[in-house]
Parts: sequence; structure tokens; C-alpha cells
Amino acid sequence: MPARNRMEEDATSVFAEQLSLFRSWLSLR
Repeated sequence: MPARNRMEEDATSVFAEQLSLFRSWLSLR
């Protein structure tokens, strides 16, 4: 279970990173 939970946390952090990159790209436009 802990491994799966860690995977979900990693996915969430990666999603947050992509979202921040996307927002910064939008502001650059």
C-alpha cells in the first residue's frame, strides 16, 4: 500500500509541476 500511495503522491507532484509550467508559459505569451 505505501508504494502505491507514494506513486500517487509523485503523480500529484508531477501534475502540479506541469500546471505551474503551463501557467508560466501562458503568462509569457
